[in-house]
Amino acid sequence: MDLQGRDLIFRIHAVERMFERDISVEDVRRVLLEGAVIEGYPEDTPFPSCLIFGWC
Repeated sequence: MDLQGRDLIFRIHAVERMFERDISVEDVRRVLLEGAVIEGYPEDTPFPSCLIFGWC
């Protein structure tokens, strides 16, 4: 996945949880780049989603 130079867009709920759990945008970017997809949810709406496992 090529995320360099791309903006990530977060929903308010995600930003609230990131703040509560001291998770930075760079932590999220690193897991997206280096983590492993555990399960995909292609039928989720409005967009497909997945569960990703990764360490920071």
